[in-house]
Amino acid sequence: MAITFNTTVGDPAANSYATVDEADDYLTQARLHVSTGWTELTNNQKEAALMWATREVDLYEYVGTLLATDQALQWPRLNAYTHDGRLVAEDAIPQAVKDAQAELAYFLAQADPAGVPAGEEYEKVKVGPIEVTMRDRAGSGEILEQAPPDVRAMLKRYLKAQGIRIPLMRG
Repeated sequence: MAITFNTTVGDPAANSYATVDEADDYLTQARLHVSTGWTELTNNQKEAALMWATREVDLYEYVGTLLATDQALQWPRLNAYTHDGRLVAEDAIPQAVKDAQAELAYFLAQADPAGVPAGEEYEKVKVGPIEVTMRDRAGSGEILEQAPPDVRAMLKRYLKAQGIRIPLMRG
């Protein structure tokens, strides 16, 4: 059974924030240094990388709450305020989330960041008609630990605080 690439906001079957066109635009225009490598991938390879990147981006803990209990992804969200007090529209995916996903998809497409020996990242491979099932490593945190710093920097304004900082006063 083939997985259908789905970018419908809030959909229970959504598996990507960015479309291939949005990722292409970001990676070839905003990040000129990655235009090669990404442009050589097939549409199916780009979709697979974007779906994998979405699973990894969704490991972060975001501000606000899910818009709907049946939505597949972490976005869209209710009452999602950035650290500078800006409210994110309830029916939108922040552009920074899509850009971070594209950045991570490019990273994933270029290397095996988890250091898994060749072939072991696949749970199932079928030759005719082509079917590939990736091993589910979501939740391991391995990818995010090795991801480019740009990914976390793009998402930072939408992440829950990692603790409270209280300045110390000496008397």
